[in-house]
Amino acid sequence: VTTPPEESGSIEMTGVVPAAACRLIERCIEGDEDVMLAFTGSEMRVKCGESTISARLVEGHFPRWEDVIPADHEHSVTIPCGQLMSAINQASLVLSADSKGIGFHFDEGELKLTGTGQDVGSSDVELPVAWDSKALSITFDGKLVIDFLKTMDSNDPVEILLNGEDDAAVFFAGDGYRY
Repeated sequence: VTTPPEESGSIEMTGVVPAAACRLIERCIEGDEDVMLAFTGSEMRVKCGESTISARLVEGHFPRWEDVIPADHEHSVTIPCGQLMSAINQASLVLSADSKGIGFHFDEGELKLTGTGQDVGSSDVELPVAWDSKALSITFDGKLVIDFLKTMDSNDPVEILLNGEDDAAVFFAGDGYRY
């Protein structure tokens, strides 16, 4: 959380809020109501409407997450969230609990998602995309990508930024949301 420097007596703070607290805060916020945040030491307090939530901030040293997000990319493709989520769900049908990987194969004008299960076989799901670069294959954990996609409206565009098969990729959505 950063407080604007032009406010007198303001300070800049950073902290990690537990996921459970974020979910609880999200459920309490209704419409355009004001949300007040207060930080004291290693705790935070949130007041929204008639609800007040207190949570202890996560303490510790964390790696610089900004260092793992690529600053630039060679390839970009945009897909509607709902279509991508549906395709991942279809490709995941054959996966067992042990195998989570979904192959994303980008080629001339299409994205082919492949899931392979040990006992059931494999699945291939094709989506038309605007891809005019060389063929590229990369594997993602389908459950993690679905967790990102669930936060958006099904009509929202998702931009996937890629460099290569062995490099980090970025899923980008409106309002600067990166995954």
